[in-house]
Amino acid sequence: MSNPLITRYSSLIINNMIKKLMSGFGAMMMAGAALLGNANHASAAGCQGAGCMGRDPQAMGCWRDAKTVAISPIPGTAAAGWNEVVELRYSKTCAAQWSRVSSRLGTTGVLYTTAYVFDNPTSTRVTRYGIAAKTVWSKMWPAVHDIGQACGNTVLRADPTYKPTHCATP
Repeated sequence: MSNPLITRYSSLIINNMIKKLMSGFGAMMMAGAALLGNANHASAAGCQGAGCMGRDPQAMGCWRDAKTVAISPIPGTAAAGWNEVVELRYSKTCAAQWSRVSSRLGTTGVLYTTAYVFDNPTSTRVTRYGIAAKTVWSKMWPAVHDIGQACGNTVLRADPTYKPTHCATP
């Protein structure tokens, strides 16, 4: 015959041991997941610094931690005459910058939109036409020491000779 007190005591000890093991295991799993999460974020970028020069920020994953560091015109202000919004984008992980230009017009009236980094217009310029011209981002340029200016313009089908360009400066 078994003693009910011993059975109950043994059951409490076993349950307590299982709880301690599971809580320790859970803490280890959470720590491992946190480490993997950080590793995945760091490796998500396909380039860094000079390695990003002339590359697409979307394709390289640099958009994941990108911040807008300058914008023109400033939202909420009178911006008569500007057909687009120009943003200077910066990724700390990639140590790179680029221009993002969003047309403020419908896609039917847009001939093309151009985006580039002011200091390096030839190396960073991207132009898209028609429907693809709604939002355009330039190629990247390293931003190791200085952040530059983002520039761009949207040109209308109705007046292809009117090509004002403006820039966003931090």
